[in-house]
Amino acid sequence: MPVPTAQLRDSAAAQTVIRSIANDKNRESQLIMTGNPYKDRKPEFYVGIFNVSRRELVVERPWAINGTVRIEARKEDALYGKPFVLADIELIHRPIVGNDEILTVPQKGEFLAQDIVNSNDPNGSWKTYKAANPATEINIGNNYYEKGIFWVRLATPDSEPDLDAVEAAIDRLELNYNRLIMEANELYASGPEGQKQLGAGRGKPYHEAADYFITAGHEVDAPWHSVMKGGLSNRLKDARRKAEATNNAAQAQVKPVTKI
Repeated sequence: MPVPTAQLRDSAAAQTVIRSIANDKNRESQLIMTGNPYKDRKPEFYVGIFNVSRRELVVERPWAINGTVRIEARKEDALYGKPFVLADIELIHRPIVGNDEILTVPQKGEFLAQDIVNSNDPNGSWKTYKAANPATEINIGNNYYEKGIFWVRLATPDSEPDLDAVEAAIDRLELNYNRLIMEANELYASGPEGQKQLGAGRGKPYHEAADYFITAGHEVDAPWHSVMKGGLSNRLKDARRKAEATNNAAQAQVKPVTKI
């Protein structure tokens, strides 16, 4: 094999990239925050995201603290939970790739709130919201209006929400719960395969829907709720059945005494 007598040189562009990578690895500088024109500005209003259901909502958003937004569930004796509050204009920090600066980008709080509640309709609100139908149910996973979440403007972070907005959220939640109960009844009637979807995990929303109305004192036609619902009560029933079966088997083996 001939001995190499020459060496290929990297192009000028390639050498620039190599130097840039080396500088990034050896850099000890800190990220520099650019000027913030909104630093001393007072919000004109606030945006509160509320929850009328008993299930906490957790969604991921890169601009939020720790990358997550939590909308607290309501307590048993409350109409709604503690809101997640945004200012009318929030400052989103975005690093510049290959640079030491971080841009501060202003974003409307209402836009961020709507993106959380229903990312399918970025310009909507609880007033313009249209209920889900068979054509749009495929995207219901991104639509938390159906699950009792809504946002409104607030004068202060501690202000109460518009009761009309609260009522609309409750109506949407109850319609969704009724839909889930009807869906669960169909699954239960379909046989063993459908009934598997009513068990632990996937079946939780169905049981939450039934519990919502039962707790309020309503009668709910949901045979799957008592049959599929697990817990200590069902374990106790199983233990009693086993004990009874063991008892019966033992008695069957006892031979009757013959009198002489």
